[in-house]
Amino acid sequence: MSGGTAKSDRAEALLRRRPTIGMQELNEVTSVCVRKLGMAWREVVQFLERVR
Repeated sequence: MSGGTAKSDRAEALLRRRPTIGMQELNEVTSVCVRKLGMAWREVVQFLERVR
């Protein structure tokens, strides 16, 4: 279980650095959310706003 904690700590440290994400990646995430996960557009927009 300590490996999970280490991964979580690492992820949080990376996010604190405020990384950037490209438009292509955002488009791919949107496609997966809508086509594979069946999310409504409203849900996708809410998710992307949190990412932004």
